[in-house]
Amino acid sequence: MPQYPRVVIITQGYREIEQDYQNIEHIILEDIAPPNAFNDGIKSSNGDIYCVMTENETFVRDNVVTQAVNIFCKHPEFAVVYGDCLSNGTRTHYPSHVFTNFQRQDLIINTPFFFKQIDEEFNTNLEYLYYYDMLKRLSTKYIFHHIPEPLFEIVAINKNYVKDLSIINVQSS
Repeated sequence: MPQYPRVVIITQGYREIEQDYQNIEHIILEDIAPPNAFNDGIKSSNGDIYCVMTENETFVRDNVVTQAVNIFCKHPEFAVVYGDCLSNGTRTHYPSHVFTNFQRQDLIINTPFFFKQIDEEFNTNLEYLYYYDMLKRLSTKYIFHHIPEPLFEIVAINKNYVKDLSIINVQSS
């Protein structure tokens, strides 16, 4: 990993990315479903670290990217860095062990995360749970690191997960 890795932030829809880290490429993709936008953005960029966000998600502080970069640089064995999330003012805590036990259907992990170059794509058949599905698949191959504080805020959540859960369960069988 270079001393100042290039961080590619892919957003669905325009937003200001106010971060203190300097080596950021911001790719804005509009009028395209999030999983497709994320896959297209990753393929069209040349980053060391990636983060993808929908129009409903934002960073909670201006040093979140720096925090993630520092962890990747100090621990090259980590492929994914994730943290807790704020949703309509409520903190969702994702404990470290959660990514070793994806059998619980009541635990829906659907939050942005940082990742290094990986050999997976977001599932374009999913309308809502594309983060959850990606994290579930990555957890079988890579080492994750949890930051026990909010990194992102989700301002609106669609809980229509039933359709996506049935697709994920079929693909996992």
